[in-house]
Amino acid sequence: IGTQAAIANNNGNPAYSFTDNNASINNNWYRIKFTTTAGVTEYSSIAMVGAVAEEANINKVAIAKINPNPVVNGNINLQVENYPIGNYNIKIVNNIGQAVYNANVKINTNNKIINIDLKDLCKTMYKLILRNETGEEKILSFINY
Repeated sequence: IGTQAAIANNNGNPAYSFTDNNASINNNWYRIKFTTTAGVTEYSSIAMVGAVAEEANINKVAIAKINPNPVVNGNINLQVENYPIGNYNIKIVNNIGQAVYNANVKINTNNKIINIDLKDLCKTMYKLILRNETGEEKILSFINY
Protein backbone atom coordinates (compact mmCIF):
# COMPACT_ATOMS: atom_id res chain seq x y z
CA ILE A 1 0.00 0.00 0.00
CA GLY A 2 2.78 2.41 0.85
CA THR A 3 6.08 3.20 2.51
CA GLN A 4 7.04 5.58 5.28
CA ALA A 5 10.58 6.68 6.01
CA ALA A 6 12.00 6.09 9.49
CA ILE A 7 11.82 8.93 12.00
CA ALA A 8 13.84 9.65 15.14
CA ASN A 9 13.84 6.86 17.68
CA ASN A 10 12.06 8.92 20.37
CA ASN A 11 13.52 6.77 23.18
CA GLY A 12 12.40 3.55 21.51
CA ASN A 13 8.79 4.63 21.06
CA PRO A 14 8.40 6.25 17.62
CA ALA A 15 4.90 7.04 16.38
CA TYR A 16 3.96 6.50 12.75
CA SER A 17 0.80 7.05 10.80
CA PHE A 18 -0.25 6.23 7.25
CA THR A 19 -3.47 6.82 5.32
CA ASP A 20 -4.78 4.12 3.00
CA ASN A 21 -6.47 6.18 0.28
CA ASN A 22 -8.06 3.07 -1.21
CA ALA A 23 -9.51 1.65 2.01
CA SER A 24 -12.87 -0.08 1.84
CA ILE A 25 -15.80 1.39 3.76
CA ASN A 26 -15.97 -2.06 5.37
CA ASN A 27 -13.35 -3.69 7.58
CA ASN A 28 -9.73 -3.52 6.40
CA TRP A 29 -6.90 -5.89 7.34
CA TYR A 30 -3.31 -4.70 7.64
CA ARG A 31 0.14 -6.05 8.45
CA ILE A 32 3.20 -3.85 8.88
CA LYS A 33 6.55 -4.82 7.42
CA PHE A 34 9.44 -3.00 9.05
CA THR A 35 13.21 -3.12 8.93
CA THR A 36 15.24 -2.62 12.10
CA THR A 37 18.34 -0.42 12.27
CA ALA A 38 20.34 -3.67 12.12
CA GLY A 39 18.76 -4.41 8.72
CA VAL A 40 16.50 -7.24 9.94
CA THR A 41 13.03 -7.37 8.30
CA GLU A 42 10.14 -8.15 10.64
CA TYR A 43 6.33 -8.25 10.36
CA SER A 44 3.66 -7.17 12.80
CA SER A 45 0.68 -9.35 13.58
CA ILE A 46 -2.35 -8.79 11.34
CA ALA A 47 -4.70 -6.09 12.60
CA MET A 48 -8.26 -5.27 11.57
CA VAL A 49 -9.27 -1.62 11.23
CA GLY A 50 -13.04 -1.19 11.45
CA ALA A 51 -15.20 0.57 8.90
CA VAL A 52 -13.49 3.77 7.82
CA ALA A 53 -16.66 5.57 6.71
CA GLU A 54 -20.25 5.49 7.77
CA GLU A 55 -22.92 4.28 5.40
CA ALA A 56 -23.14 7.66 3.74
CA ASN A 57 -23.43 8.37 0.06
CA ILE A 58 -19.71 7.68 -0.30
CA ASN A 59 -19.04 5.20 -3.10
CA LYS A 60 -22.76 4.56 -3.60
CA VAL A 61 -24.54 4.91 -6.90
CA ALA A 62 -27.54 7.22 -7.13
CA ILE A 63 -30.55 5.23 -8.31
CA ALA A 64 -33.92 6.49 -9.53
CA LYS A 65 -36.70 4.13 -10.54
CA ILE A 66 -40.41 4.23 -11.29
CA ASN A 67 -42.81 1.69 -9.84
CA PRO A 68 -44.99 0.26 -11.19
CA ASN A 69 -43.99 0.46 -14.83
CA PRO A 70 -46.25 0.24 -16.76
CA VAL A 71 -48.32 2.48 -14.52
CA VAL A 72 -51.63 1.09 -13.29
CA ASN A 73 -54.44 3.00 -11.57
CA GLY A 74 -52.88 6.35 -12.56
CA ASN A 75 -50.27 6.55 -9.76
CA ILE A 76 -46.51 6.15 -9.91
CA ASN A 77 -43.93 6.05 -7.20
CA LEU A 78 -40.59 7.66 -8.03
CA GLN A 79 -38.05 6.04 -5.74
CA VAL A 80 -34.68 7.78 -5.33
CA GLU A 81 -31.80 6.19 -3.45
CA ASN A 82 -28.42 7.72 -2.55
CA TYR A 83 -29.21 11.09 -4.11
CA PRO A 84 -27.58 14.09 -2.43
CA ILE A 85 -29.87 16.10 -0.18
CA GLY A 86 -31.24 19.08 -2.07
CA ASN A 87 -33.99 20.56 -4.19
CA TYR A 88 -35.03 18.77 -7.37
CA ASN A 89 -37.47 19.39 -10.19
CA ILE A 90 -39.63 16.60 -11.58
CA LYS A 91 -40.99 17.13 -15.07
CA ILE A 92 -43.00 14.61 -17.07
CA VAL A 93 -43.19 15.04 -20.84
CA ASN A 94 -45.30 13.18 -23.38
CA ASN A 95 -43.96 11.54 -26.53
CA ILE A 96 -44.02 14.83 -28.47
CA GLY A 97 -42.12 16.73 -25.76
CA GLN A 98 -44.99 18.61 -24.10
CA ALA A 99 -44.67 19.03 -20.32
CA VAL A 100 -47.70 17.44 -18.66
CA TYR A 101 -46.45 17.56 -15.05
CA ASN A 102 -44.00 19.82 -13.23
CA ALA A 103 -43.21 19.89 -9.51
CA ASN A 104 -40.36 20.83 -7.19
CA VAL A 105 -39.42 18.43 -4.40
CA LYS A 106 -36.88 18.37 -1.60
CA ILE A 107 -34.90 15.19 -1.14
CA ASN A 108 -33.80 15.15 2.47
CA THR A 109 -33.20 11.46 3.10
CA ASN A 110 -31.12 8.68 1.59
CA ASN A 111 -34.18 6.80 0.32
CA LYS A 112 -37.29 8.72 -0.69
CA ILE A 113 -40.47 7.68 -2.47
CA ILE A 114 -42.44 10.40 -4.25
CA ASN A 115 -46.02 9.56 -5.24
CA ILE A 116 -47.25 11.22 -8.46
CA ASP A 117 -50.91 11.22 -9.55
CA LEU A 118 -51.28 10.65 -13.29
CA LYS A 119 -55.00 9.83 -13.42
CA ASP A 120 -55.72 12.68 -15.87
CA LEU A 121 -53.03 11.66 -18.38
CA CYS A 122 -53.62 9.75 -21.61
CA LYS A 123 -52.50 6.17 -21.89
CA THR A 124 -49.18 6.45 -23.72
CA MET A 125 -45.43 6.58 -23.17
CA TYR A 126 -43.86 9.37 -21.08
CA LYS A 127 -40.46 10.52 -19.89
CA LEU A 128 -39.84 11.65 -16.32
CA ILE A 129 -36.95 14.10 -15.94
CA LEU A 130 -35.44 14.47 -12.47
CA ARG A 131 -33.18 17.57 -12.39
CA ASN A 132 -30.99 18.73 -9.52
CA GLU A 133 -30.03 22.31 -8.66
CA THR A 134 -26.95 22.22 -10.90
CA GLY A 135 -28.95 21.07 -13.94
CA GLU A 136 -27.89 17.42 -13.95
CA GLU A 137 -30.71 15.20 -15.17
CA LYS A 138 -31.85 11.63 -14.82
CA ILE A 139 -34.40 10.60 -17.48
CA LEU A 140 -36.71 7.64 -16.95
CA SER A 141 -39.25 6.30 -19.44
CA PHE A 142 -42.57 4.78 -18.44
CA ILE A 143 -45.92 3.78 -19.87
CA ASN A 144 -49.21 5.07 -18.44
CA TYR A 145 -51.45 2.04 -18.98
